[in-house]
Amino acid sequence: MVRDLLKISSDDSYITSQHILFMLEKFRAYVLKSKYEGKESEIPDANKSTIKVELELVSDNGISGIPLLRSTEPLPSETIFDSVSIKTNRLIGNPNIVYVPFEQFPYTGNNRYLKNIIYWTIDNNDYVLVKSCNPYFEYLRELTLDGIFESPLEVAESESACKNLEVNYNNVDFCLEDDLVQLVIDYVVKTFTNSIYKPEDVQNNTNDDLAGLAVRTPSERYSRNQWGQ
Repeated sequence: MVRDLLKISSDDSYITSQHILFMLEKFRAYVLKSKYEGKESEIPDANKSTIKVELELVSDNGISGIPLLRSTEPLPSETIFDSVSIKTNRLIGNPNIVYVPFEQFPYTGNNRYLKNIIYWTIDNNDYVLVKSCNPYFEYLRELTLDGIFESPLEVAESESACKNLEVNYNNVDFCLEDDLVQLVIDYVVKTFTNSIYKPEDVQNNTNDDLAGLAVRTPSERYSRNQWGQ
């Protein structure tokens, strides 16, 4: 749709599909942050992606005096998480899952009277960390994270890599509610339109004044006659 609105028909246009995808991603993040960041509004599920995170037990972590779980891979993209659900058939009970900032993470989860709480965070290298005084939390091997990722493309690339598949960028789900789709498209089109050189015939006459604006070859641009020599 963006290419149609920009009237891009040539395959050798300097505005490529990669440029368009990049700008769609950036303006999607901008629009979502403008509408929801720091506000109490409920965020529609249409804006969220779901990823699975595999966990491994780490005993010597340098962060906490108790063992913790860490994701085997960093998250594919920065995100603001809205909910976390656990998938495991070995965890007893229905624990509360609490997100804490990474700076506070070393000081939480040490109270043996709060065994039903599982704490999680994201470290400075984008790894998910999980800990709890509940001894059964060590059986966790997978988390399902629901959240708003800033880069749906990176999420799609990560999922495809796990399945040994190539990414079909034409079918990437940008995870955006319907009411914001046209706004994002308008931002992208306006940005690219301002960068496209479109000369106008400002003289109201019968001459083809735009013909002289055709792009000349390097030899024509730098000929001796051009410089009057």
